[in-house]
Amino acid sequence: MKSKFPSGLAFRMVISVASIFLILYFLRDELPKSYHILRYEVLWPWVVAACLTQFVALAIQAVRFQVVLRLQDIRVSLREALYLKFIGLFFNLFFPSAVGGDLAKAYYVYKHSGKKMVATTAVILDRLLGFVALILMAGAMVLAFDREIGDPKIDRIVYL
Repeated sequence: MKSKFPSGLAFRMVISVASIFLILYFLRDELPKSYHILRYEVLWPWVVAACLTQFVALAIQAVRFQVVLRLQDIRVSLREALYLKFIGLFFNLFFPSAVGGDLAKAYYVYKHSGKKMVATTAVILDRLLGFVALILMAGAMVLAFDREIGDPKIDRIVYL
C-alpha cells in the first residue's frame, strides 16, 4: 500500500517539528517573558499591516520580474513569478549573503527555460531595476521632505 505522504515530505515534516521542539526546549526559560511581550506589548494591527505591505510589495516585484522574463522570451505566470520571489526571499534569509535568493531564482528560471545565460541576465536585470527604484524613491523623499530633514549631508549622500 502506498503512503499518502511522499517520503521526502514526511522527512521534512519530521525535521521541521523536531526543530521547533528544539527551539522551544532551549528557550524554555524565556517562554513566559515572550508570551507576555506577544500578548501585551505587540501592536498586532501594525504587524498585520506590515505583513500585508510586504506581500503587496512582493506581488509588485513579481509583476516586474514577470515582465523582465517576458522581455527575455521566458513565459511564466504571475503565480510562478510570485513563487520565485518567495523562493528568493527564503534563500536571502537563509543564506548569510543577499545573493542566495538570486542564485536560487536563476536556477529555477534556468530549469524552467533551459537558457542559463538568459536566466542569469534576467535575475541581474531584475535586481538592478529594484536598485534603481530604491534610489528614485530615496531621491523623491529627499525632495519632498527637504525642510523636515534639515541636514544637507543626507541630501548629498542620497544624491551621490
